[in-house]
Amino acid sequence: MYMRVQNKKIGGNNPTFIIAEIGTNHNGNPELASNLIKEASKAGVDAVKFQIVDPDESYVKGCLSHKIFTKAYLDFGALKKLKNETEKKDMVFFATAGDLVSLDILLKLNVPLIKISSGCMTNLLLLRKAARSKLPLIVSTGMSYLKEVKDAVLELERNGTKKMALLHCVSMYPAKYENVNLNSMNTLKSTFKYPIGFSDHTEGSFVSITAVAMGAKVIEKHFTLNKKFKGFEHHFSADPKELRQLVKGIRNTE
Repeated sequence: MYMRVQNKKIGGNNPTFIIAEIGTNHNGNPELASNLIKEASKAGVDAVKFQIVDPDESYVKGCLSHKIFTKAYLDFGALKKLKNETEKKDMVFFATAGDLVSLDILLKLNVPLIKISSGCMTNLLLLRKAARSKLPLIVSTGMSYLKEVKDAVLELERNGTKKMALLHCVSMYPAKYENVNLNSMNTLKSTFKYPIGFSDHTEGSFVSITAVAMGAKVIEKHFTLNKKFKGFEHHFSADPKELRQLVKGIRNTE
């Protein structure tokens, strides 16, 4: 079974759908975001993913997360330009919607794909609205019991979508090898009929390449221009050289 996103096919016997997760590594700077897109394209990935969160909608003012997402906020105009730039390079532009307001922004941007983060996998209002958009979805399952994943999939199906991929994910930043447990992908694969993948928070490319050898059809890897940049995710993200090595390693494995 596979799903189509623009000119890409995810699942089945198709090549691994490789995502460079820019997330908030643009630090709220549209020029830095543009440079990340350019380097991701050079590496040969299929998609770039951003993280869109309305800080006032999702967090209490003054807390660390509110400060992080306030600093990393990109307005609609900037996101639209970045989407156009991404598509000109034959990559898919999409994002995680952290709340209902952010989901509205993604729908207004006319993205071809929506990501549901591990932290929002039990947010039924968000799941329902995303499903009713009829857009393909990628759902991360970090911290979830299998029953919670089943409930989320059922909720998505009830609300009109059967186009989704499920990602095994370890919600540690970075994740250590001994905690990754890629066998969880086999559990997802045997339980659900949808494409399965891996959202990689480890350092290096070893675990992602191993996941592909085990059948992952989607790989999501955090990406930065410089690991020494200030910010929560830069230190464990792949830099341009590492991202190129990751893509080459995955394609060689295939």
